[in-house]
Amino acid sequence: MLHHCPVHRFKKTRAKFFVYPEGSIYNYFGDLIFPHKFYFELNILTSCALAPLRENIFYLSGQLFQMAKIVFITGATAGFGKACAYKFAAHGYDLIINGRRAERLQEMANEIENKYNVAVLQLPFDVRDEKAVFASIDSMPGEWKKIDVLINNAGLAAGRDYFDEADMNDWNTMIDTNVKGFLYVAKAVSLLMVKQGHGHIINMGSIAGKEVYEKGNVYCATKFAVDALSQSMRIDLLRHGIKVTAINPGAAETEFSIVRFKG
Repeated sequence: MLHHCPVHRFKKTRAKFFVYPEGSIYNYFGDLIFPHKFYFELNILTSCALAPLRENIFYLSGQLFQMAKIVFITGATAGFGKACAYKFAAHGYDLIINGRRAERLQEMANEIENKYNVAVLQLPFDVRDEKAVFASIDSMPGEWKKIDVLINNAGLAAGRDYFDEADMNDWNTMIDTNVKGFLYVAKAVSLLMVKQGHGHIINMGSIAGKEVYEKGNVYCATKFAVDALSQSMRIDLLRHGIKVTAINPGAAETEFSIVRFKG
């Protein structure tokens, strides 16, 4: 049985250790995590023997340790992505946050680190840029590549016009972001998850991917694509121990309409 007890934290590089008295292990999600890559580091830091009890749980000098999980959130500077960042940080997750607006990422990172005592890695790239996506994710320090959760959230709507009156530039922007950008990130992160044999990908869709509405045309089509891809990914990645979830929210008070109608 898992018992709740006070948590004492200290940091070494990204490592945030949750220290518990023997026999008392708990976190908000009931997960017990401590990456094998920190065997040697812990020995160096403590000069004590480190013995694995079970996967990701270790006994050290009369105490049990677990390692914070990592969540990677795209489109993290506003809306659902920003809300997810604060919610996961509140539950002790270390964050990789992505967005096009570097200054917003920096402001968020400073606030989250100070408020929640978690580590935050900033990746300012545009998901539409295939080379930037793969280069940024590949260039992350090794300890950050052990991603437990991907919130594949970056997306937008551009314009709301009848099919015959729509702007082709809006169509291209939505397809490049909501479908191609979505795929680039999912592919790059899933390759890391395959190597570690576990992970959870949460794709942010829309009710527009379930029901079409007037003047929704291409935006709805991109979200139908996200729904279909989520189902396909769930089947294809199951053999690697990777879970795939699709969330399809309705209207919410975010910057969505400001972007859609260009201010």
